[in-house]
Amino acid sequence: MTYVLGAVYTSGSKWDYVTSHVAWVTFLKYSLFLGQAIPGVFANYIYPNAMNGSLWTLPIECVCYIAIGVALSFSQSWKVVLALFVGAVLGTALLVHTGTGFAFYGVPLNYLCMFGICFSGGALLSVTKETWYPNRWMLLTFGVACMFIMPSALEYSVLGTFGIAIVVAIIGESFSEKLINGKFDISYGIYIYAFPIQQIVINKITHRFWLGMAISVVLALVAGYLSYHFVEKPFLRKGRKTQSSSNIAVVGLPQPD
Repeated sequence: MTYVLGAVYTSGSKWDYVTSHVAWVTFLKYSLFLGQAIPGVFANYIYPNAMNGSLWTLPIECVCYIAIGVALSFSQSWKVVLALFVGAVLGTALLVHTGTGFAFYGVPLNYLCMFGICFSGGALLSVTKETWYPNRWMLLTFGVACMFIMPSALEYSVLGTFGIAIVVAIIGESFSEKLINGKFDISYGIYIYAFPIQQIVINKITHRFWLGMAISVVLALVAGYLSYHFVEKPFLRKGRKTQSSSNIAVVGLPQPD
C-alpha cells in the first residue's frame, strides 16, 4: 500500500515520495496497525482516502489471538476457552446495554467483545468437536435460529454473532472437497487485496455493479493466489520446519543443522 499504491497514485514526484521520511513513517504505522490516509492517494475516489478499509479488523484479530494464546498457555482445557467466550458475551451485552465503549491502539472495545464471541465461540467448537459433531444438525438449527432472533441490538450482537459462528463452523466441518483442500488457501490474500482492487475498478474501469464485481473477483482471486504462493506459503513452510525442529528437541533427538 505504501510503496506501490502510494507511489503510483501520489500527486507529486514518485521518486521523492518513495524516498521520503513520510513514506517510511507511513509504512511503519501500517505495519503496527496505525495506518492512515496518504495525501493524494484515492483522494478523489467514490470512497475517498481509503486505501484498504478491510484492515481495520486486523488489530482486533491480533488481540483475539493474543488473548486465547495467553489463556491456553495456562491450561488447554475447554473450560479456559469457555471462560473467554462467557467473558466476550458478558462484555458485549454490557457495552450494548450501556452504550459505552472506547478504543485503544485501534481496537474498539465493543467490536473486540463482539468479534470475541465469534473467535472464542469458534475455538470452543473446535476443542469440543467430539461432543457436538454427532448432533451437529441440531446445533445448526440452533445457530440459524440465533441468527434470526434479533428483536434488538442486544440479541443481534450476542445471539446473532454466535449463530453466524456456529453455522460457518458446522458447514465447514460437514463438507469437504478435493480441488483445493490442502493444496492452497487464497482466502487471506483475497481479504487483504480485495478492497484496493475494488477501489481501482469502480473508479478507473467501470461504475456498472455486476461488471465491476466480476472484474474485481477475478483480480482478487489472482492477487490472493500470488499472495499465497510468494508470501504466505514460504512463511508457513518455515513455520512447519521450526515446529518440527522443536518436536525433535522435545523427544531428545539431535536437532538437524
